[in-house]
Amino acid sequence: MDREQRDLVLEQDVGLIWREERVSCPHEDLLRAWVEGGLEAGPGGFVAFHVETARCPWCSVKVQEIREAREGRPVPEKAVEKATEKALRSTFLGLRRK
Repeated sequence: MDREQRDLVLEQDVGLIWREERVSCPHEDLLRAWVEGGLEAGPGGFVAFHVETARCPWCSVKVQEIREAREGRPVPEKAVEKATEKALRSTFLGLRRK
């Protein structure tokens, strides 16, 4: 295996660990502050990128729960299950490509 291939494998492994361990996921308090518009531009920009652009399934569900709780609507338990299934499916597909 040449250096370029080894670097690609390492990059994929690091990315997988990063997603599985949710290293970049902001704390729930930051998500709540973002939903409420209470974050400064830097942290708010990161949370917006994480939720809207990167579309983190866990944080997207948590943001939905926060919004629904603010509106007084009950949070469906199936939403968390669907996000978990989606994340596992994408991880599985990523591993199969190796």
